[in-house]
Amino acid sequence: MADLIHPDEALKLVLEGAKPLPVESRPLEETAGYYLYDDIAAACDLPPFDNSAMDGYALRECDGKGAGQNSPVSLSITQTISAGTVPTSLTSGSAAKIMTGAPMPEGADTVLPREYTRENEGSVDLLEAPEVGDHVRCKGDDMRAGDPLMPAGRRLRPYEIGLLAAQGLADIRVHARARAAILSSGDELVPFTDRLSPGRIRNSSGPALASLVSSWDCVPVACGITTDREDAIKEAITRALTHADSLLLCGGVSVGDFDFTRSALDSLGFEERFWRTAIRPGKPLLFGLLNGKPVFGLPGNPMSTLVTAEVFVRPALERMSGSRGGEDPFGEIGTLEAPFRKPRALRHFLFCSAKTDDNGKTSIKVLEPQGSALLGMGARANALAVGPEGVADLEPGMEMRFKWL
Repeated sequence: MADLIHPDEALKLVLEGAKPLPVESRPLEETAGYYLYDDIAAACDLPPFDNSAMDGYALRECDGKGAGQNSPVSLSITQTISAGTVPTSLTSGSAAKIMTGAPMPEGADTVLPREYTRENEGSVDLLEAPEVGDHVRCKGDDMRAGDPLMPAGRRLRPYEIGLLAAQGLADIRVHARARAAILSSGDELVPFTDRLSPGRIRNSSGPALASLVSSWDCVPVACGITTDREDAIKEAITRALTHADSLLLCGGVSVGDFDFTRSALDSLGFEERFWRTAIRPGKPLLFGLLNGKPVFGLPGNPMSTLVTAEVFVRPALERMSGSRGGEDPFGEIGTLEAPFRKPRALRHFLFCSAKTDDNGKTSIKVLEPQGSALLGMGARANALAVGPEGVADLEPGMEMRFKWL
C-alpha cells in the first residue's frame, strides 16, 4: 500500500489545483446556488422602521397599567394603521388599531394583540396589561446599516436572496458555475437508452455522475462514450475540454491491458498530481491538470465513480464555483449497529442504512454485500459512512462519521 496516496493528501492536491472561476454579474433572482464574490455590508436598517408584529392595538404601556379580565382599561381609538400607511402621533390615553407590519405611531411603545382586547364603538377595552416593547419589531433589530451582511464565498439560498432583496440589491457579483465535462470510456458501454447485445452493458456511471454534478449547482456537460483506443480517447478529451472547466473521465484508469486513459492524457501534456488513493471503493483515482483545468480519472464501476466524486470532485467543483469550503461533508455522527470487517490500511466509504430515534440519536447499519458495481445496494442506502484507516474490525457501538445521501 506504500504507493497509495493518503486521501487527505489527495484532497489537498485536488483543492490546490481547483482555482475559483471568474466573476460575473447576475440578476438577484437568478443567483440561487451561486457563490457570492464580494463581502457585502448592510446598506440600510432592517426593519427600516418600528412596526407591529401582530394585529392589535398600539398604545403607551403606562396607559394600560392594571388592565385585566376583571378590570379592563378603556382607551379611545384615534386611528387605524394598515401596512404601507403613515400614522399620526399617538396622544396619551388613546390607542391606534394596527395591522401586522404597519408602522408604529410616534408615542406608542407596545402592541396588545387583538385577542386580549374587546373593541367597542370608538374605543377598546384592554383585557390584559401590556409591557413595554411587546410585539414591536424595532428599527434595525435584524440588521443595522453598515453591519456585515454576508461574506464572500457564501452560497446563496432563498434566505440570502431575500436578505439581499430587502437591501435593494438588484444585481449581484458571483463566481461562474463550474462546468464539468463527463466522458465515459469502454468498448463494453452503450448509451443507457440502447438495446443490449451480448457482452455489452449500459452506461450508468455517466448519467449518475451528471445528476450528482447538477445536485451541487454545477453544470454537467455530457460528452458520451469513447472506445478503448488511445487515439479515440485523446480526441474525445480534447473535444470535451473545449466546452468545460474540468473533465471527469469514467473508466480506463486502472492497470488493465485496455486502460489507456493515463497514456492518452500524458501524450496531451497532462500534469499528473496523483494516481491511486488509499480508499475503497475508488482506489485507482487519477487527478491532475491539463491546460490548467482539473482532470479526474474516475474508476468505471458506478459506485466507485460516485464515491470518488462525492469525496474529491465535489470539493473541487465547489471551490471553482467560489466556495471557501470549511465544512466537513461527513459531519454527522452515528453509532454502528452490527460488526463489519474492512481492509485495515484503507479508508472505506460504506453505504449504509441510517435512522434517527426520537432522542436525536442516529444508528447506522452497513449494507451487505458492499460492492463497487452494486447499483441496487447504492439505491437502498440513505447514508455514506467513513470506515477509518488503521482499523480492520468495526465493532457495534462504534461512533462513525457519515453523510446523508
